[in-house]
Amino acid sequence: ETVEANKYLARWFATAAVPHLAIENEWLEFLKIICPTFKLVCRKTLSNVLLPKEYDAVMNLIKTRIVESQMLSIIFDGWTDISGKSIYAVVVCFDDGSKQLYDYFDASAESHTAEYLESKFYQYMEEIGLERISAVVSDNAANIGSFC
Repeated sequence: ETVEANKYLARWFATAAVPHLAIENEWLEFLKIICPTFKLVCRKTLSNVLLPKEYDAVMNLIKTRIVESQMLSIIFDGWTDISGKSIYAVVVCFDDGSKQLYDYFDASAESHTAEYLESKFYQYMEEIGLERISAVVSDNAANIGSFC
């Protein structure tokens, strides 16, 4: 029961974008009231054990779906976040219409040339399997549009 609860706790922290430090704040004391026998993990356990374990489990599910799929579409898009970092994302669209974030990367330290982005994008396409990809979607940014 504790393992299952920790799994969902990790998912909540990941999907709600809650800072890991919050696990040590008083507002999570409500868990002790709801379930007095549940022992809340520390921030280091959350960050170093639970979240990586849940990430691996989700990535294994995504990779299994990719292998089992005949046709996939790939979305490649970039933007600048509120702190000025250049973030690029790769999303896999499955033939049933569902989508899943495959990966993202911070390209702030790199020159955003078409050559650099093309090499990153083809690396992802090869990981996913070129033979499965039926379409590629991106915005019309000049550095992406030149190779998509």
